[in-house]
Amino acid sequence: MQFNLILILLLNQSICFQNNPNSSFSKQDVEGAINRGTSFLKNTQKPDGTWSENDIGPTALAGMALLESGITQDDQTLAKAITAVRKNARTTTHTYSIALCIIFFDRLGQIEDIPLIESLAMRLLAGQTQSGGWGYTCPGPNNDELVRLETNQKKSVELKATKTFPKFNSKKSFDDLSPEVVRSIQVIYQEKATGNNNDGGSDNSNTQFATFALWVSRRHGIPINIAFSRILLRFRGTQAQDGGWAYSGSGGNQPSSPTMTGAGLLCLGLASGFFVEIGNQLKPSERIDISKDVFLGRGLFALGSCIGNPAGKGKEGLIARLGEQGGQSYYFLWSLERAATGLGLESIGRKDWYSWGTEILLVNQLPNGSWKGDYASYNADTCFAILFLTKSNFAEDLTTLLRGKTNNLGLVELKSGGVGGDAIANLSKQGGIKVAITSDGKGATQGKITYNNTKKENDNATNKKDIPDPPKKASLALLTNAKPEKFLETLEEFKKGKGGEFTEALSAAIPKLQGFQQFEARKALAERFVRFNKETLIEYMNNENPEIRAAAISAVALRNQKIGMANITAALEDNSAWVRNSAYLCLKSLTNQDFGNPNISTDPEKTKILQLWKTYIKENP
Repeated sequence: MQFNLILILLLNQSICFQNNPNSSFSKQDVEGAINRGTSFLKNTQKPDGTWSENDIGPTALAGMALLESGITQDDQTLAKAITAVRKNARTTTHTYSIALCIIFFDRLGQIEDIPLIESLAMRLLAGQTQSGGWGYTCPGPNNDELVRLETNQKKSVELKATKTFPKFNSKKSFDDLSPEVVRSIQVIYQEKATGNNNDGGSDNSNTQFATFALWVSRRHGIPINIAFSRILLRFRGTQAQDGGWAYSGSGGNQPSSPTMTGAGLLCLGLASGFFVEIGNQLKPSERIDISKDVFLGRGLFALGSCIGNPAGKGKEGLIARLGEQGGQSYYFLWSLERAATGLGLESIGRKDWYSWGTEILLVNQLPNGSWKGDYASYNADTCFAILFLTKSNFAEDLTTLLRGKTNNLGLVELKSGGVGGDAIANLSKQGGIKVAITSDGKGATQGKITYNNTKKENDNATNKKDIPDPPKKASLALLTNAKPEKFLETLEEFKKGKGGEFTEALSAAIPKLQGFQQFEARKALAERFVRFNKETLIEYMNNENPEIRAAAISAVALRNQKIGMANITAALEDNSAWVRNSAYLCLKSLTNQDFGNPNISTDPEKTKILQLWKTYIKENP
C-alpha cells in the first residue's frame, strides 16, 4: 500500500508540474513552495505531535498535507502526528475533526485504522440533520463502542508483534462489516426513522467535510445510500439563483459565496457520482446522467465565475497580493481544487484554475514558508495551500467514474435544449458570482470553519439578542412578507409553534411562495406533523387542503411507520399532483417496493400500477 501511495503521488505531481512556457511559474517554483510549506509545518508541530490545542482536526489536516507532499510514514513528524490522531480520534465529536480523521486514515492505508474509520463514520451518520447537512458536532461513541475500539487496538499490537499484520484490503461492502458495527448502524437508522434524530442547525462548510468523509467511508463498507439521498436533495433544493450556494445551506435569495459554491459543487458531485456508481441497482427512471445534469452545470458556471485568469509570464504584477490578510482565500482554493480534481476538470469555464491559484499561492507565501489567512492560528491555511499545489485528490474513484462526462458542463455557450439549456445560458446574463480573489488584494470571504467548539457557543450567545421573540399569534403575512434573510427563522417558529393557527397559516402560505421558500415551507409542514399522533395524521390525510394532505403523508414517511396505509394508497388518485406524488414516494419508502409511479404513467399502464399498489397494501397491511 505504501508503494501504491507513493506511485499515486508521483503520478499526480508529474501531471501538475509540467512547465508551461507562458506560465509565470515553473515546476521548480512549485516544488520549492511545497518544500518550504512542509518545513514550516515540521517546525511548528507541538511536542505531543499535534498542531492545535482545540481538537485533533488540524493535526489530521497537517498529516494529509505532509502525505500529499511526499513525506513518508517513517518520517518523525508524520509518525508523531499519526500517533496523536489515533489517540484523539476515539472520542472526538467535532464534525470537521471526524471527517478529516477518516480521510487521513484512509490515505494512510493501515489496516489497524479501519475500526476507527468505522467508528468515526457512524458518528457522521448519527450526526446528519433532517435537512441532509451537518452542524459543528456529532454524537460521540458509547461505552460499547469504546470497548470495541480498545479491543481492536490490542489485537493490532499483537498482530504487529507476530508480524502477521494483514494488508489494507480493497473496497468492502456492508456484508463485510463486523456484527457489532452492523448492529450499531442499524440502531442509528432506527432512531432516525422514529424521529429520535438530530434536528439541529447545519451549514454547508461542515457538510462538505462530512460528505467527503462518507464518500471515503463507503470504501470500507459503510452504507451511505440514505445519507447521500439527503445530501443530493439538500444541494439540489437549495441551489441559489446564481447557481451557487450560501454558508447556511438555505440557498434561495441568500447571497452565494465562492467558498461555499465550491463546497456545494463538491457535495453535489459526490452525491451524484454515488448514484451513478450504483446505477445498475436503480430503475432507469431513477438513474442520473451526469453529462446532462443541470444542477452540476449551473454550479460549475457559478464556480467558474469565481475564478480569474492566470496573469502569465511577465505580468506577475497583476497577481493578487494578500500578505497576511488572506481571509478565506486559501480555504476557497482548496474547495476549488477538491471540486475540480474530483470531477476530473483541468479547466472550469475554459479557465485554467490551477495556474490561476498557483500564481496567487506562490506570490503570497510568507518568508517562513507559511500562508496566512483566517485559519493561520492552527496552520490550516498552509495545509490548504500545500494540498492545492500538490493537486491532492482523495476521490480518485469519483474522477475515474465520471471521466469524460463533465467536460462540457457549465459552459454558457450551450444552446437551448443542450446540457443545462436556458437555465445555464440565463446565468451568463447575470454575470455569476464575483471573482473570489482579486488583484486589489482582497481575499475570499463568506464561508466559515472553526475547530473551537467554545467559539460556536459564544457566537450563539452573542447572536441570541438578534433573534426575535416568537409571534404570539401565527399570521399568514408573517411568512409571505418575511424578508429573505429572516424567512427560515420565521419558518422555524411556525414549524415549532403550538396551536392549530400555525398549521393553518403555514399551509395557506405554501401556494403563495415560490422556489426554495416553497420547498422549505412544505418540508417544515411535514416535519411539524411528525410529532402528531396517528389519529391526527389520518384525519389530516382527508383534509380539504391538499398541502395538509401531502404533509401528513410525508410525515408518515419521515416516521417510517405504517400509518393509514389504505388512505395513502387511495391518495395515489388524489386530484392534487403534489398529494399523488407524496403518496407514491411514501409507499415506496415504507414498503421497499416500487410498482411504478402512476403520476407519470398513461392508461392502461396507470390502471395496472394502481391495482398492483392496492393489492400489495391489502395483502401486506
